Amino acid sequence: MLKPTSLKSPFTNIDLAYSLKKPLNLARKMSYCLRKMG
Repeated sequence: MLKPTSLKSPFTNIDLAYSLKKPLNLARKMSYCLRKMG
């Protein structure tokens, strides 16, 4: 699962990093991939 279900839409990279407890640079890469996937 790339996006936690608890995350509201729209969300920021900071929100994603915080909810996954991962570094911000990884969250940026993940959100880029999510955008490209549609």
